[in-house]
Amino acid sequence: SGDNDVIIKDGTGNLLFNGNASNSVELYFGGSKKFETTSTGVTVTGNIAVGDGSASSPSITFSGDTDTGIFRTASNAINFGTNGAERMRLTNTGLGIGTTSPAVKLDVDAGASDSVARFTSTDSNARILIADNADIMYLGTQSNKFYIGANDSATSGNLIIDSSGNVGIGTTSPSQILHLEKADDPMLLITRGSSNRVLLGDTGSNNGGDLLLYNSSGSNTV
Repeated sequence: SGDNDVIIKDGTGNLLFNGNASNSVELYFGGSKKFETTSTGVTVTGNIAVGDGSASSPSITFSGDTDTGIFRTASNAINFGTNGAERMRLTNTGLGIGTTSPAVKLDVDAGASDSVARFTSTDSNARILIADNADIMYLGTQSNKFYIGANDSATSGNLIIDSSGNVGIGTTSPSQILHLEKADDPMLLITRGSSNRVLLGDTGSNNGGDLLLYNSSGSNTV
């Protein structure tokens, strides 16, 4: 070693500390390097264990903002805080924002605020995908229209609500409060159990409009 090196070993000759002329400091355990300072920071091999900390004094924090960081209040939980207050908690159940006891994968509690979440997109179509193991559905907004359905844009296959509050089914441009559009067959059917009660639309081959009302026996009355 160099003349300026500082080396400390245990009784069996295992290296414990090495401070060398290159300004590097190394710490060893059982002959293995665990910690080293470098020109850009430090290198750690293995785990770092810190105390639990608190919202006002997090275990992992920043020199210029000591009441912001990460701490722990219970087993199997990670807490995140800013300005001395908890803002988010990750548990075995899920991620809680505004709540300390998330009940699902993502649990958001906005308190007295009417706005719970915000989702934005930089183009004309923004959507949220909801899926199970077999199906995918979307809800979103495109060109000042809100849509819900199996398509990922404001198409006629989805339910559409425009900026005037008009609802369209089968059309992307509803002209009335409720606008139903279909190329053929009845457009509106109201049933009781398996029995028809109201049928609206083209029920025949005359390309005309029909309104059929049924009684409890299933007979057409109008």
